[in-house]
Amino acid sequence: MVKGFNCCGGEDKIEEFLECIVFEGHEAKLPRGFISPNPSVKIEKMFINWNDVDDPIDLIVNQEYIEKLNTVYAGEGIFLGDPTSNKNLTLEQWTKKFNTDGVLLLGVKLHSKRRGVYTP
Repeated sequence: MVKGFNCCGGEDKIEEFLECIVFEGHEAKLPRGFISPNPSVKIEKMFINWNDVDDPIDLIVNQEYIEKLNTVYAGEGIFLGDPTSNKNLTLEQWTKKFNTDGVLLLGVKLHSKRRGVYTP
């Protein structure tokens, strides 16, 4: 554990420490994470084939689920962590700023990490 390090606002845990590291290269262009006003939203639900692929580039975004969340929460169903700041962006804001599919990029990042290997 890293004592006294609390940049993420949580308890002193090594996972939170790693989330606060500023990355360069490919990692610097990926969402820091996501939040939702709906506590049942999980990364696995955002993809049709989350558990069926080995290569995260083959992930298929569950557009129907994403659209439903954004409809229910008036465009604020999912927020992605801006890698260039401490702000959280709606999907619309993410697309305008980065011109990429933020949900897919988040999936690629987190799917790779779930297996303990991350190679951007």
